[in-house]
Amino acid sequence: MDHLPPAPASASNGFFGDLPVLQKAGDTFDTSQYRPAPDDWLLVVTDIVDSTVAIANGQHKTVNFVAAMAIAALKNLCAPTPLPFLFGGDGSVVMVPPQHADAARLALARVRGFALREFAMQLRVGLAPVAALRRFGSEVLVGRFEPTPGNSFGVFLGGGVGMLETAVRGRGDPALIALAAIAPELDDGVSVDLAGLSCRWNPLQSGRAPVGAVAGRECVAALGAFAQSDSFEALEPVSSIFEGFLSTPEAMQAFGERSFVDAMLRFEASLARAQAAVGLIPEALT
Repeated sequence: MDHLPPAPASASNGFFGDLPVLQKAGDTFDTSQYRPAPDDWLLVVTDIVDSTVAIANGQHKTVNFVAAMAIAALKNLCAPTPLPFLFGGDGSVVMVPPQHADAARLALARVRGFALREFAMQLRVGLAPVAALRRFGSEVLVGRFEPTPGNSFGVFLGGGVGMLETAVRGRGDPALIALAAIAPELDDGVSVDLAGLSCRWNPLQSGRAPVGAVAGRECVAALGAFAQSDSFEALEPVSSIFEGFLSTPEAMQAFGERSFVDAMLRFEASLARAQAAVGLIPEALT
């Protein structure tokens, strides 16, 4: 597929705000609406170690909050520049403009240290310039998903996110692993700025265990999401984690409990139709 060249460094600061708006979940599958990220921006990936085990032990709320901390810290650091970001349940993807590179490393080191000290969770963090990821053979294409006016999320294509996440997990090219690493000694114990990040949950009550998983997967798919994330296997809907910070009441309603149930039912209906089409269940059941 053909894409425009990356924005030059001199024009990159507002690149996310200038992207075409994807208003519907289905629009995220239109690859022509994605644009190459500027070479000089940095891609950030975070990932919680053993998040599946933590969720199984009932710590899903803590997992979600820890995963959201990097987004809060980097958005506050780079304000008012709009940042592409994506929340993945047990991790996050964020892009940062080059003038904040050193401060972003420091903020991520502090977030990682805070997660360990306060929540006993190991948070993997790493970042790399987009130009470097391209040299290693991956692309970083960005879309702007805006389900309600003024509330934009980043969606990503091209393999760069997956490549960086692999490196942050200590696998892949040793040179990229070293480039993405953030030294532990950078954490000076100073509190990171998480202003605006609230933490309230309204769990979806159900007698069927898969409900949270199905709804979570539907939400991930709708956001074009973090393909490597595994936390949604047991995730309850987190309809208020970003309240007042990443969203408005309209967006919270769009991703709230009623919408999760609606997504679940649409998924179940689609699955039944597909099963009937290949003879797994009687067509009358659809």
